[in-house]
Amino acid sequence: MLEQIHKDHERPLAINALHCQLACLGQTDNPQAAKDAANASRQHVEQCMAKCNAAVEAFRQAQQQEVAQIQTVVQRGIAQCTDTARQSLPASPSERQVNRAQQNAEACAKKSFATAEALVPKAEQRLREHAKKLMQATSR
Repeated sequence: MLEQIHKDHERPLAINALHCQLACLGQTDNPQAAKDAANASRQHVEQCMAKCNAAVEAFRQAQQQEVAQIQTVVQRGIAQCTDTARQSLPASPSERQVNRAQQNAEACAKKSFATAEALVPKAEQRLREHAKKLMQATSR
């Protein structure tokens, strides 16, 4: 998932950012923009370059949030499975009871992973839409 999103969406944003940064430095085919950049202060150039990179950073932040949300679903699910397994055991469980609780916890954890896995396509779609909006905003 992440590699494909990087390739299809983050890289094009990064390419746009690099072109923008080159323009900030005066490396452009537009003679007026090159002249303006040559006369710009260091602070202006740095601000220009930071602005160019804003879309890439916004996309990376959105990507991290999507991954974190899926990880949270898995972690909460596993914690709940573990709690349920522990609560099912008596004060002095037999080995058989412990094994049964472990099996139940593992089966429950598999369901948690399946639940999280089902969230991936929607997360990918949100990231694609976000990247599209960022590309449109940086193309202006």
